[in-house]
Amino acid sequence: MKKHLILTALTAVSAAFLLSACGSGTGNKTSSGSGGGEKTITLQIGGKEDTEPTSQYMRSKKWATDFNKAHKGKIQVKIASGRDPQDTLTAISAGSTPDIFSNYWNNVPQWASSHAILNLTKYIKKSTVFNKDDFLPYATKMASTPEGVQYAVPSYTESSVLIYNRTMLKEAGYSEPPKTLDELVAMNKKITKTENGKLTQAGFIPDQPWLDNVAWPVATGAQWVNKEGKVTFDTAKMRKAYQIQVDIIKDLGGYKAEQQFVSSIGKIQEASDPVLNGKIAMMLVPDGWLAAYYKYGKKVDWDVAPFPSDSGENMITIGTYCINAKTKNPDAAWTVLEDFTSEKTLKKYFLDGDFNNGSIWARKSLINALATSKKYPAQIRTVAKNLETEKLRGFAITSYTNEYLDEITKEMSDALAGRQSVADAAAKVQKTMETKAK
Repeated sequence: MKKHLILTALTAVSAAFLLSACGSGTGNKTSSGSGGGEKTITLQIGGKEDTEPTSQYMRSKKWATDFNKAHKGKIQVKIASGRDPQDTLTAISAGSTPDIFSNYWNNVPQWASSHAILNLTKYIKKSTVFNKDDFLPYATKMASTPEGVQYAVPSYTESSVLIYNRTMLKEAGYSEPPKTLDELVAMNKKITKTENGKLTQAGFIPDQPWLDNVAWPVATGAQWVNKEGKVTFDTAKMRKAYQIQVDIIKDLGGYKAEQQFVSSIGKIQEASDPVLNGKIAMMLVPDGWLAAYYKYGKKVDWDVAPFPSDSGENMITIGTYCINAKTKNPDAAWTVLEDFTSEKTLKKYFLDGDFNNGSIWARKSLINALATSKKYPAQIRTVAKNLETEKLRGFAITSYTNEYLDEITKEMSDALAGRQSVADAAAKVQKTMETKAK
């Protein structure tokens, strides 16, 4: 369940689906199924096929076995491994399975408008086990359209955390990680080392493992759109979110020196990970990556903390599950999805996570169970406790989210590389997205 918020837009496929739906006259309506008899529902999970007993795939198979026994003669679930969203959209546009599938949150508004996924409002309203109040508030918002209509169920959730090498911080005279962005800048400068004009040790590298277009703006309190839905990218707070990164890169010796250093730091999430091997003191990573640090960091003094924030907020992203709008059995599909994402199921089958190191889900009850149980590693319990107390916010919910993220990445990558100023990049993003938002 890895996160990468920046995805290719899928515009052409979505448009094709919309034409198909309009041509058939079905829109967002689905048939009621084939009447009586046992119905088969295909559930495509987010994880790949895996024989590891604690993997999401094997845990889903175990749940399906138990579900099928309890619903024999009525519903049978078949588990399918995850695949690329574009492949999924192509399949369902052709009237194929899956009936239920894992999806990125930022696809939800566009796929809803293309009539690719089912409106879940009536099912949620009638459900006695869904319990909308148990979900993190922004998680349900991210599973909905800009108008607030829910088309998906939140599954896992991730925030960005600061993973750090405690030994490297101590050697530089620090007893704790930074809490503010100014502290992050200062600590990077003090920890960074060069030899013969080459960068040999970095305090922090802004665009590793990637350019994060959510965590930084959330930390400065920037907004992508206002309450009226108008684009608000070119603001002082948004520019600050990227200028801080440019300033850090300058303190590293410039973009070219940073990139040369990055080519030699080792592979993130492996035994040669730069935080574990002493190359980088601090790194912004999704909390879903902690399993790799448990595996490879047993002999290293490392820990996690909330990403520094001046706004008092931290970022959130989620995975979702959607129902194919063309499923022949929407009621049965909801019965499956309702059970699969329930508090009871998640606690029994999925909370323990890969290798029983715990996993983070969008339900408050699951986060609390993770935070309070000493059976899980201290670092993931710290993340869960922070999720219980932090103000969480994700990217804006719009019908053009993918295009917006792509445009930000294009322009701000040039800004971090020194090919244009942050001010010029922000102005370009503002102008482009104002046009797309009309």
